[in-house]
Amino acid sequence: MSNGLNVCHFVGNIGRDPEMHEFASGTKNAKFSLAVNERFKSGDEWQERVVWVDCVAWGKTAGVVERFCHKGKQVFVTVRFSVREWEGRDGQKRRKPEFTVDRLLLLGGKSEPRDLETTVNDGPVVPDGLPASNGPDDPDLAPF
Repeated sequence: MSNGLNVCHFVGNIGRDPEMHEFASGTKNAKFSLAVNERFKSGDEWQERVVWVDCVAWGKTAGVVERFCHKGKQVFVTVRFSVREWEGRDGQKRRKPEFTVDRLLLLGGKSEPRDLETTVNDGPVVPDGLPASNGPDDPDLAPF
């Protein structure tokens, strides 16, 4: 059997301040929703809609989300799709699509508060302007 490919890329705005969780092991995660705007043509008119993507970041990436991401912040993310399952208080089995963040690139203008262009791949956090592999000019980060 061959290996599959489970990768999605999104550019959008964080819908609310991230929810941070720290586990007994010291591992952190950050949960946030991403508003992705879509434009499409319906007949002769252009329409817009927002698709909400639930994301979770772990480890060092969660720390970057906690420090630099806030409601309204534009980000580029590379994620893996999964379905989270749990049992509700009423005993019913629940399922929810969720996207695990593998890479995060902060976008937006320099005038925004707490703005710092950063790329994270569970490696070092590198401020814009410093040499680094997988930086903003890396062709692997191109959204097309």
